[in-house]
Amino acid sequence: MSAGCSVLVILARGFGVEGINIILVMSFIFFIGSSIGWVLEVFYRRFFSDANPERKWINPGFLQGPYLPLYGISLLTLYLLALIPMDFIDNKILRRIVLFIIMAAVITVVEYIAGLIFIKGMKIMLWDYSNDWGNIQGIICPKYTFYWMLLSAIYYFLIHGKVIDSIYWLSEHLAFSFFVGFFYGVFFIDFSVSLKISARISKFARENQILVRYEDFKQKIVRKNEALKLRAHFFLQIRPFERSFGEVLKDYAGAVTGSVTAVGGAIGHTLLNAGHTIRNTIVPGDREKKSVYEKDVDKLENEK
Repeated sequence: MSAGCSVLVILARGFGVEGINIILVMSFIFFIGSSIGWVLEVFYRRFFSDANPERKWINPGFLQGPYLPLYGISLLTLYLLALIPMDFIDNKILRRIVLFIIMAAVITVVEYIAGLIFIKGMKIMLWDYSNDWGNIQGIICPKYTFYWMLLSAIYYFLIHGKVIDSIYWLSEHLAFSFFVGFFYGVFFIDFSVSLKISARISKFARENQILVRYEDFKQKIVRKNEALKLRAHFFLQIRPFERSFGEVLKDYAGAVTGSVTAVGGAIGHTLLNAGHTIRNTIVPGDREKKSVYEKDVDKLENEK
């Protein structure tokens, strides 16, 4: 008996046939969400993202393959939230608007938690909304919450009713379960490899006390590979065994450290000028305060 059949037998004993169907359905929803989300991100970054002025095709996310787990989790969230009865709201239109707002808010929270885990736990920023209005720590912002609300409406009207019924029909066929199993086999191998790469980047980030912006880091590797005339790979942009990986890590740390040093120097210069201004405009009779200010300015001058 194959390993796949053995797993199905164990699940059947533990959850029953209906339980297996639910697991398969939710697994397939995660797969669909991850894949469609990846496609959306690829086209968005290619044609609309300000972070890609060169308009290149970019493989998004920290995994190597064509899927984004955040979108898979988000689609699962939409699926579960769509099952919540909203009968306490009489107006049908208002009922749906409230549902879409709830969906967008919950997914935004999921997005924030996922982003925060990588920032605090691994010193890696998977995406960066720092330049968008109203952002919180560069992880979430109103613009993308609004996008989530639009996607929630699209899911509700186009996917939830029709496609979900088809998925339930597929879950009753054995071949469907093997297809889902194949996807997750590839997915977990990819996840394991990508996690090891992220762990290496995380170690380097901690040693140099920096925060690595993952998408920016990937683009630097792509440009380094082009400079070294190495073969480009769309799905394997980060290859830790190649020369470009270590060089980009060092260059990235140097660039971040250099920026911090430049900012620190600018702040110190500003404070020094402010000290001179205070000393020149102090009230002549206030000798005690003047002495304190002069000492601070002299200290700054000596440090310089």
